[in-house]
Amino acid sequence: MSSIKMPSSQRPAITTDAPFETPTYGPGGTWSIYCSTTIDASLQTVLTTVLDTRNYHSWNAFCPHVDVDSQPAPKPVLPAVLADIPIADLSSTLGAGTALKLHARLDPADASKRSKTALVVSKFEQFERDGRTGIRLVWRTTDRLMGLVLRAERVQDFIDNGQGGVAYECYETFYGILASTVRAVAGKALIWGFGAWMDGLKDFSERKNEA
Repeated sequence: MSSIKMPSSQRPAITTDAPFETPTYGPGGTWSIYCSTTIDASLQTVLTTVLDTRNYHSWNAFCPHVDVDSQPAPKPVLPAVLADIPIADLSSTLGAGTALKLHARLDPADASKRSKTALVVSKFEQFERDGRTGIRLVWRTTDRLMGLVLRAERVQDFIDNGQGGVAYECYETFYGILASTVRAVAGKALIWGFGAWMDGLKDFSERKNEA
């Protein structure tokens, strides 16, 4: 499994020169948005924050609401390192194959302007980088009709940094003939949104870790 290569602290930015490959769609993307940070909380604490869809409103200004539409098994399918987290058996917990809808804010100044995107968790796996445990969480768009002209897949890596914290690396790559239009229309909103997601995740997880 290839790893994301980016600085350890990167505010959200867009690249059209070298879009990141994604697990499902591979190379050939039109553009990517990416970011990274260090979160001073345990791997389990950070992943629990991301996987627990009940609490997105508490930390995620970009996507404050998530619908879990279906699970592929009676309980969420999680990597081994997360098997004992408190939310492991809840139907509202994201796992491999979960079908979901993210309700995203398109205007940071107007919480009423939102869009819904249907997604599926396309990969959720444990890996090692430089002897450290990591988790890769990936979701992609599922609209088959729209997929003829626009596809997107988001990758989030969470790696134990060996100092009680987590290196968080994230990118989303857009494919298809409408990808450039999306960048022109929504690029600035996505830069704000990815920053709000990353900052909210960091702040909420660190406060939770200290409790």
